[in-house]
Amino acid sequence: MKTFLKSFSVVTFFALLTRCISFLFKIYLSRTLGAEILGLYQISLSVFMLLSSFSTTGIPLAISRITAQESITNNNKKIFAYLTSALVLAFVLSALPCAFMLIFPNALNFFFQDTRCSKILLVMMPLFFTVSIYAIIRNYFCGKKDFNIFSITELLDEILKIIVAIILFSTSCFFMIDKLYTYALAMVIGDVLLIIVIIIIYIKKKGRFAPPIYFNEIIKYSAPISLQRIIATLLSSFISITLPFELVNQCGLSVSESTAEFGRATAMVMSLIMAPNAILGSLNIILIPDIAELSYKHSNSILSQKISKTILLTTFIASLFLSIFLGLGNELGEYLYKDNKVGEYLTIAAFIVIPQSINFYLISILNTTKNENKSFYTYAFSSLFLIAIIFITPKYLNIYSYFCALFVFHLVSALLNGYILNKQIPFSLTSLKLSIYIILYSIICGITAKYISNKLNIHILLKLLILGLFELILHAIPLLIYSCIKNKQPMQKILLHK
Repeated sequence: MKTFLKSFSVVTFFALLTRCISFLFKIYLSRTLGAEILGLYQISLSVFMLLSSFSTTGIPLAISRITAQESITNNNKKIFAYLTSALVLAFVLSALPCAFMLIFPNALNFFFQDTRCSKILLVMMPLFFTVSIYAIIRNYFCGKKDFNIFSITELLDEILKIIVAIILFSTSCFFMIDKLYTYALAMVIGDVLLIIVIIIIYIKKKGRFAPPIYFNEIIKYSAPISLQRIIATLLSSFISITLPFELVNQCGLSVSESTAEFGRATAMVMSLIMAPNAILGSLNIILIPDIAELSYKHSNSILSQKISKTILLTTFIASLFLSIFLGLGNELGEYLYKDNKVGEYLTIAAFIVIPQSINFYLISILNTTKNENKSFYTYAFSSLFLIAIIFITPKYLNIYSYFCALFVFHLVSALLNGYILNKQIPFSLTSLKLSIYIILYSIICGITAKYISNKLNIHILLKLLILGLFELILHAIPLLIYSCIKNKQPMQKILLHK
């Protein structure tokens, strides 16, 4: 338990630190480049993410799982052969979009309305190779449970890009670099430096390269996960195009009004709804190697206990956020964005947090226990519900159809994934019942906080601090009671012990 908590703390700390630095750097970028150029980069990066999905999604996860499994028998030669196979495969998959862009440079204009995006993407071409190499070697360290290197390299990636970007922005006139391409060049140089560092670390940690002979196994595992990522990217593009159009067509909003509503829902509300993933992502990173090992050993009883406990923990974390968004949604929207509508939407969208968080965890478990094909099918099937709701309901729900679509999508996917996993590794019914009680308790806490908030006539920041602390205390009480019952000790001893 101590090792788990230490690893979880390290991964979470570095993940949050990296996100904070990234957030501050984006403010610097917005002031240096301006909104227009920054918008061009966002469009270019969205296409880059789509084209690089095959080499940066499934393959690194395959290496993480395989490394964890083969480390049980210390079969390092096999691990190195898998890793080299993955690197060669990723290199080939990265070369395909690069070759296409070089042979048919004008074809990129199909993706972009502004031809400058095509030029930015051409400058970014080396990233197809560097990002996939980095992801594969980094996930090797995850499989080895070396979470210090796994986390530090993520932070180093952000820091190197920032340093190079600042240097180039300061000297771009001297080197006659067009401002439009400066950041793209900074990302490339930063990534090249990172690859050099991570390969040195890999070799110093006794990592080696071996003849690549496991292409079929890696493709078999990674293809469904990569396809799932591509579907997610296409769904995001579908929503971005379709929903604003339907708001105009079905609800009678103007183009500017529909764009503003969509911006509030996606850029503001969902950025908060996704907040639990920062913590749950760290939790998954720590658990995946353990689950891969237990699955490889066929230790289903231990695996069942670990999954049941983690579902309970995931539900608790998600429910805490649900309670906060329900109780303080309006205040958060007003304080963070100076927009009352954001607060109203956040209060409704809060319910997405539960199925989203549980589904996020279940997909990771299925992919780690060789059920990646089934998780892909459930993802694709659930997407049909999302598409139908986006097309049909705006007339009745307006922008709320977006939140409804996401809730139904994650709920259907979570139920199907839970059913599939439960057939192979039965969950603890006690954990499932406790999860339901936690959700109901959190809803009551949220409603209570909402009622108190309406009665308090104080500064909004003070209100957020007081009621946020109130929510944390309310959620800590059941944990203490549960700890007392489980350990059969008085609460005073539990508190003193902690």
